[in-house]
Amino acid sequence: MSLFNRFRLLHWLLAGSFLLAYVTAEEEGLLHAWLGYAVIAVVALRVVLWIVRLRGLPPLLPSTTMLRQPGVGLLGRLLTLALLAGIVGSSVTGMMMVDNARLLTLAAAQAVPAAHADDDGHESDEAGLLPGGERNEWLEETHEAIANGTLLLAGLHVAFLLAFRRQMILGMLGIGGSQPPAVTRPQG
Repeated sequence: MSLFNRFRLLHWLLAGSFLLAYVTAEEEGLLHAWLGYAVIAVVALRVVLWIVRLRGLPPLLPSTTMLRQPGVGLLGRLLTLALLAGIVGSSVTGMMMVDNARLLTLAAAQAVPAAHADDDGHESDEAGLLPGGERNEWLEETHEAIANGTLLLAGLHVAFLLAFRRQMILGMLGIGGSQPPAVTRPQG
């Protein structure tokens, strides 16, 4: 699998996990939480790959050349950083809203039925609550606002790609006979 395809895999895992977490926010507490953990894992992997400077992956930060000569590339990079900030913000506020140890206990109880015997009797719909069944309305509103803003940024990301990177999209879809170019790290 080429490196660009691995990057696309990370991209679609992140996009899909975030979108599914967004869609399941109102109905599926436990599934929503686990999708949030998946989002965090993909972002963490991407940051680690950026830190180790895996050859071929696009850098996260704008290059000095981009900063000196602003253009479409800088706009795209800033939009990507804003998207990542929104995803991290919604993930952090989401983790703050739940009893993470309780979620792991519930997962273990579902994976190993004998572990369910030690459960303290709480129903699984309480998985998203803090210990004692507390709810922090301010944190929930903040989490929802950040997630909504991130979804808006994702829409802007798609619009940006359609407006400025049409050829790359066609290549990714296999239309027009051209493959997307290998992304290289700019010097400087």
